[in-house]
Amino acid sequence: MLELRDVGNRYCCFSRRESLGSAPVRWWRTLLLRLFASNTTYSMRRPQSHSPKEDRLLGARVRLWHLILEILLMQKRRFSLPLLSMMVGIQSASYAQVLTAQYDNFRTGADLHETLLKPSNVNTHDFGKLFSRTVDGDIFAQPLYVPSLVIPGVGKRNVVFAATEHDSVYAFDVTGTRDVPLWKTSFVDPQHGITTLTEHDVFCPFITPEVGITPTPVIDAASRTMYVLARTNEHGVFVQKLHALDITSGKEKPGSPVAISATVRGSGDGAVGGKVSFDPLKENPRAALLLVGGEVYLTWASSCDIGPYHGWVMAYDARTLQ
Repeated sequence: MLELRDVGNRYCCFSRRESLGSAPVRWWRTLLLRLFASNTTYSMRRPQSHSPKEDRLLGARVRLWHLILEILLMQKRRFSLPLLSMMVGIQSASYAQVLTAQYDNFRTGADLHETLLKPSNVNTHDFGKLFSRTVDGDIFAQPLYVPSLVIPGVGKRNVVFAATEHDSVYAFDVTGTRDVPLWKTSFVDPQHGITTLTEHDVFCPFITPEVGITPTPVIDAASRTMYVLARTNEHGVFVQKLHALDITSGKEKPGSPVAISATVRGSGDGAVGGKVSFDPLKENPRAALLLVGGEVYLTWASSCDIGPYHGWVMAYDARTLQ
């Protein structure tokens, strides 16, 4: 369940529900250290007081939303999407977006353009839920955000994107009141033999009960394309595919998807005839996708160290997926 609450057109900020506000000097460090802790929850509330100067800053013409969603699996329930964190601020349009994991290609986890967060308004008293949204599987990927996106037949919307281990990608209107997404794309078709993987398939209980989309996707704002790496079981054959989705509709772009495959010279574990081939079952794509220089970078390692596995780094042309 994705949970947020209307903040009445006021800025809001991070708060760790336990004691973040009691240690103002260390709150950023604490947040980063606890970012992936399973026993931490986050929420938001509208600030209870503001100054006339803040009122002017929050006027209609300059009221731009900056929404950052980080989702963590708090409980092992298939239909649960718990809120990890959220931040709303007054930013320029170029900054009010989250297109890649942890804000930037350096994975700093820092929004260096944020100006409203401060110890006095980062506390457990001034936060509250914005809304709830239902999805079909667990979330390991960081949600992404694009403001003022024109959706065909709908109009301009501020959109948050979430990808699930059930191999689904959702686009939600962050200012809307409906549980129905703007669009949803699924990469499984059980009636035709295409499903997610199970923890038993990969011999690893870390992601359960199913394995689909694990790494955070990446968005190219210029072409309005989201790149997503999904794992599927297709008639008993395990496959990993790179998808290029139109973020305005969720539809596959021309040339998408492409099945991941590679073979290199080597004599390592699992080599055959002096060559090592990519194994879509054994290789676990945990790291976020990276878009740089017109190429989409993907990386893999092991699932619970079940061999034979190898560390892989691949780059695909963002336009052709070749």
